[in-house]
Amino acid sequence: MENNEKYTILEVGKDNIDRYGFFCMRSKKGTTGYTNKYNWIVDRFNENIRLKILTIGERQIGFIEYIPIEYAWRGVKGNNYLFIHCLWIVGQGKGHGYGKILLDECINDAMKFNKSGVAILASEGSFIADKPFFLSQGFSLVESRENFDLLVKKIDDSSLVPKLTDLNETYSIGNENFVIFKSDQCPYIENTVQIVKETADELGVNCEIVDLKTAEEAQKNPSLYGVFSIYFRGEIISYHPITKKELLKRLNSYI
Repeated sequence: MENNEKYTILEVGKDNIDRYGFFCMRSKKGTTGYTNKYNWIVDRFNENIRLKILTIGERQIGFIEYIPIEYAWRGVKGNNYLFIHCLWIVGQGKGHGYGKILLDECINDAMKFNKSGVAILASEGSFIADKPFFLSQGFSLVESRENFDLLVKKIDDSSLVPKLTDLNETYSIGNENFVIFKSDQCPYIENTVQIVKETADELGVNCEIVDLKTAEEAQKNPSLYGVFSIYFRGEIISYHPITKKELLKRLNSYI
């Protein structure tokens, strides 16, 4: 469905992030998750991250966040591509073509900065890209592993197509009952970290937390999602934020 309302694209940078935020958790600016994300993205401006928010009047409808693939916080490797971390349209904004408008912002920047293309990691479920949408926009599937698909839209052939990272030899999960790999790229992660720590205390088990401070560390996360994963006794429980009820449900087969 085409949109008929007048929209504006705001590009967020160091000079206006205090005014516009970064779209997520706009009503919870005092939380740890918001503060962590704020500091994370301010640091990423030095790595040429781009954050663009689509607004209608004063309403923020959706946003896109992308970065040169060399600095991507996902389990990917490549050169001279832009990599999309997040593309999100909320509520009644869905179905009006706003996702395509934001995606075109990224593709146009790729052409403007002489990039070879745009890449994104897709999967089913929440907190990660919708594969069918990107396939409909000219992206191609180049590699799949586990629940993840690497999608690429090529602009030219001057660089090799990005690949998924080889993860099996990068981290040992160890013998802890819970191991959490986390970063500050997503502000919703912090809530789930606290849920897991609380659950570990209630079950009387250990909980090890691995803080990912650089893109290189995120690219070595045992989960290709990069910025977050929860393991229990060596098995992955989730790679996106979940509620306590859902966490306990997933633990039923282990405890």
